Amino acid sequence: DLFENKLNRFDKALEVLLTLHRAKLSSLPVRERLARAAARTGSWTEATAILEELMHERPSADGRVEAARLAMAIHRDRLNDPQAGAAAIVKLLEEAPTDGEAIDMLLQTEHPSEVRDRLLSAARSGLIESLQARPADLTTVRRLAKVARSLSDDALHQAALGALLALGAGDAQTEGAFAQLAGKKTRAPQIAIGDAMLKSILASGDDGPLAELFALLALTLAEALGPNLQACGVGRRDKVDPRSGLALRNEIAAWAGAFGIQEFDLYVGGKDPLAVQGIPGEPPALVVGAGVNSPLSPLTRGRIARELLAMVRGTTVVRTRDDITIAAIVIAACGQAEVRVEHPPYAVLAEVERLLGKAIARKTRKQLGDVCRAIASSGADAHACRRRALASQDRVALVASGDPSVVLAEVLGATAEKLGAAVKGNPRAEELLRFVLSPRYLEIRRPLGLEGAA
Repeated sequence: DLFENKLNRFDKALEVLLTLHRAKLSSLPVRERLARAAARTGSWTEATAILEELMHERPSADGRVEAARLAMAIHRDRLNDPQAGAAAIVKLLEEAPTDGEAIDMLLQTEHPSEVRDRLLSAARSGLIESLQARPADLTTVRRLAKVARSLSDDALHQAALGALLALGAGDAQTEGAFAQLAGKKTRAPQIAIGDAMLKSILASGDDGPLAELFALLALTLAEALGPNLQACGVGRRDKVDPRSGLALRNEIAAWAGAFGIQEFDLYVGGKDPLAVQGIPGEPPALVVGAGVNSPLSPLTRGRIARELLAMVRGTTVVRTRDDITIAAIVIAACGQAEVRVEHPPYAVLAEVERLLGKAIARKTRKQLGDVCRAIASSGADAHACRRRALASQDRVALVASGDPSVVLAEVLGATAEKLGAAVKGNPRAEELLRFVLSPRYLEIRRPLGLEGAA
């Protein structure tokens, strides 16, 4: 106290404290004071030594983290010896697995492989969890990409790089690394999508009686509200013979089979050379533009998977009709089943009721009762139905394409240059980023064989 507070001789105060410490007469408060005195006098070697004791001794996690971080920073910035801070780096990451500064230092220094892999694995889990709350956080996405690369986790590395590109934060190196990883992967699914996997693909809320209603009405809605072959600009001459052996049809057939569609018609033509449109029917049909070729591009794979899911789920209509029309479909269907539901006086309702009444088959009408009563009793939100169906279509397009930037560019109608600005703050886009940066995304792609070598 005399040297430090009265005489301003911090060097002498440090000598006293060091003498006590070397004589094993120091306590935790003395060691805390010793660390401060060493830092004030620029005695960095002594400061790091005592901080590396405090990072184990301090009673609180925050205190241990602070000591480890200071020791690490002094080794790096004052002593110019980052490797000497290895123990502090390890301790800091054991206490705070997602500490960005410590992760960066871990990647720049040498550690035993088992220690390094353990810390990186914990960091990976923590970063993924953090991104579920803030999926557009560029710093965290970049760090996740580095961690995944260091762990040789190619699947997650590709997902993180894809998220960076979707956020407009990519450069030539990022694009090249993403293309190299994507080019190694298979393009077509190897197994069928079972019920459990389908449930994992679907967005939260895209289930229940509303989803059952649209699956039941798939053919009716196609007949009543389209689309149909004539609207797509194709006819019998554009139909591809299943026996033709055409590579394009074979590749699409693999995707159709994954969704449980064993028989379908393929038409090539129409006004848009790159379009893909599903038409529910018996059998269902896919219309692709004349510019669609095999091997399928990521964008086309995503569109095909989206249309196949929509046909299976009866939600093809949600891409061409607004929330009000979708709500009116629910009300009109309940009317056909003579189940009363409260609703506003939608202007489009009369037209929907007329078209649905003309198109619905007697068998379908008989099946509506239980589903419509479940809708009425549950108070299901028909307005949210369209948004959840679109979210599911976004997710399956991402699973098929493996490229969030091409899916989001189509969803948002944005060019590559403006995509990053369009994504940030957009709930639909951020929900898709949250999905691609989640374990569930890779848990779907791996069993399908889409993460295997081409």
